[in-house]
This record gives sequence, C-alpha cells and structure tokens, in this order.
Amino acid sequence: MAQVVNAYLSWTYTRVRLDGTRSTKGKGDRLALFRSTRSAGSIAALRAGSQRSVVAVHMSQGGSFLREGGLARLAHLLGHGVAIHLHGSGFADFAHRHPSVVRRALAPADVVLVLTQESERICRELAPGASVVRVPNAVTVPADVPAKKRTIVFGGAVGHRKGVDVLLEAWNALSELHGTWTLVIAGPPDGIAADSSVPSTRWPGTVPHEEMMMLLNEASIAVLPSRGEAMPMFVLEAMARRCAVIATDVGQVREVVGEAGMITDPGDVPGLTDALRELTRSDERRAQLADAARERIQRRHDREILVPVLEDHWLSTLKKGSEV
Repeated sequence: MAQVVNAYLSWTYTRVRLDGTRSTKGKGDRLALFRSTRSAGSIAALRAGSQRSVVAVHMSQGGSFLREGGLARLAHLLGHGVAIHLHGSGFADFAHRHPSVVRRALAPADVVLVLTQESERICRELAPGASVVRVPNAVTVPADVPAKKRTIVFGGAVGHRKGVDVLLEAWNALSELHGTWTLVIAGPPDGIAADSSVPSTRWPGTVPHEEMMMLLNEASIAVLPSRGEAMPMFVLEAMARRCAVIATDVGQVREVVGEAGMITDPGDVPGLTDALRELTRSDERRAQLADAARERIQRRHDREILVPVLEDHWLSTLKKGSEV
C-alpha cells in the first residue's frame, strides 16, 4: 500500500492539488497514535464551505479500519468529500470476520475504490450508500530498458505468504541453472532468513524502491509465487520493465498478466519449477512474454491512463470544488 500511495503523491495532476499525510508507518509503528492524531489535525485544518476538499483515505485490513476509518468519518463530519481506497490481500477475509467494523469504516465514503472483483462485491454489500468502482494500480512505464542479464528476481516480504519457500524448493530442483543464472531474493524478512548455502542466490534484504527497479531493469525473469495478493505492484513494475513474469493465480494477478506471462497455482512447486525451466531454456519464449508484458502494461496500467481516472473519482465526491 505504501508504494501505491507514494506513487500517487509523485505524479502530476491537472485538476487537483494533492497533499499527503501519513497516519502510520505500518505494522508495529509505535508512533501510530501520534501520526494518526497529526493526520486528524491536517484534515481539521482543511478549508470547508464553498471550497470543499476531498480526503482520500487508504485502508488495508485490521487496525487500518479503525484508524483510517476514524479519519474518514472526521472528514465526512467536516463536510469534505471522502474517497476510500482499499488495498491488501486480506481484506475479504477480514470483512467476512468483522463485517460491522468494515461497514462502519466505509460508511463515510462517497466513493470506494477497490482492486478486485471480490472486494467490489463485498463493498457493494457493506457500503450501499457509496459508489464502488474498480480502479487498477498504475505504474510509470520507463522509456527505455537496459539489456537483460541471466537474473531471476523475487521482490516482496521474504516469507510463507509470498511463497518464498516454494521458490527455494523449485530453485534447488533446478541444479542445471546454478552457475549460469542468478536468483535474487529481495525484501524484508518475514519468517524466512537469508541462506547463503542456497546456490547461485543473492539476498540483498530490504532495498529502496529505486534499487528494486534497477534489479528489474536487469532481470530477464520476475517471479512472485505468492499465496495471497490483490494486485501486486511488483508484477506491474516487472512487466513495465520488460521482464518475463511467473506469478500465481491469486487476487487479480491473472487479469493483470493475461497471456503476457506464466501463471501457476499457489504452493505448486513442480509447476513453478517447470515454468522457470521453460523460460530459462528459451530466449525466444522469454522475449515474447517480455514484449507482450510491457505492451500490456502500457495499454492498461500506465499512469498517464490512470491519473485522469483517479481525478474523476476523487472529484465525483464534490458537487463543486477543485481542491484535493
């Protein structure tokens, strides 16, 4: 979610002026109460009346519906337009377990922007007074991509949910690639520690977004064998940088990838092994998928296409006004 919000804040808009306030730094943030209070102050300081503002609130799951839900309610009480963006692979499960919490959090929304069909269905049921729309994540498509190397890149939390255990098992089965291909596992630890005994593997740990994009610029293959996603930015960024993508059939991944990548089942070690073997053996197949992936992202997920859509939905919360 943080990557999506940071992208939104970095883009150029023609009809709105976008400012941001961070209500938390994520799980385990000891200053979350302070940050949330500061965000509430920022909302309270917005002008109301004839020059109403739109408050776009980003939520994922769990405590987010209490914390950011409170900010949405404050914005609504002050007369501002409220747009709620829903992220997170665990939203549907959380909504099934805590429908009343989600219903209260979404109640102030004029529009709810979601990523998946399942989230759309749930929000239409729990937020009948809001307009619920699916808006895909967007990325900046680079003008040029450097020459590719024999590198396979994984990006994300290094743990069970993202399928790193499956990836390691598949990679260990591909001994014929060791020494000619390199697997890069980049991301913060989430239950699986870096293991220097795994052959032909690099573990750079948590890397800044710019460094991750450099890894993808050089990578021939990007892999995300996740057990749960909504619309992973890693896959979008990899496709935009002309990587042949292997990902699992979760969330909206199949819709994003289409015929421009390879889809396996979550937890399917033989399937992932076969997909990696096929792409590493065939330069022609890799190039075919990489070209199709970049073209698909340009056509469906380029920020130049999505920015006007975001502006439309934000401004739809106002009867009149020009400030976000």
